[in-house]
Amino acid sequence: MAPRPLPLLLLPLLSSEASLLALYRFEREPSAGAPVIDSAGNSEGAFVPSSDPVIPPWAEGHAGKALDFEHSAVGIGIEQTEELRRFGGGPSSIAFAYKVGLKANFNRILVGPGVEVMELKEGLYLVLGDRSYEFVIPDLFDGSWHTVVISVEEWGGAAGGVVIYGDGDPVLTATSPDPPVSENPWLLGRRSSWQRGFRGYLDEFCLLDRAVGPEDALAFHDGGGGHFL
Repeated sequence: MAPRPLPLLLLPLLSSEASLLALYRFEREPSAGAPVIDSAGNSEGAFVPSSDPVIPPWAEGHAGKALDFEHSAVGIGIEQTEELRRFGGGPSSIAFAYKVGLKANFNRILVGPGVEVMELKEGLYLVLGDRSYEFVIPDLFDGSWHTVVISVEEWGGAAGGVVIYGDGDPVLTATSPDPPVSENPWLLGRRSSWQRGFRGYLDEFCLLDRAVGPEDALAFHDGGGGHFL
């Protein structure tokens, strides 16, 4: 699919507003025992379980390289840091790129403090704080790269406080939950250190301490997390 044009006048404004907590682009070839790099410099990922010799292989990604969780039971753990704890303290967003070819139920793509994103039938299922949401992205399971952006403008039961974008387009607007309260780490590609996650590919995992709008979602879809740097 050809990238949709974004007005050039918007680009400096959007980039300067970004408040990036984490950005995992997977641009360094994975190696057992080596950290997984956060391009925002606020955290560090590690393969879990670290004793498993089969770590997710490197693959072509949505923007640059990605990790292939289809051929590995190893996920990525990201411990909470002072910067990451800002997620949920005010307007917040999650973004990631995702590719999978088979439909599955309840395979966790990622989990975090009060957050779970999993596959469900024809779409995806989000648990955020004390609420849950189902949403569908067209052709999600076609083996192509797709992007998901979850934006919370206001917590605490605000009507329209949550907006979810799929491939740069809004797919759900809903009432927001109470802020998540948890010290659990972020885990990519699995639910816990002992459970298998999903069979697919991940790229460009981002956390921000602000809500993002349609221009941001479109820019992320077209160019990845580098938009927020």
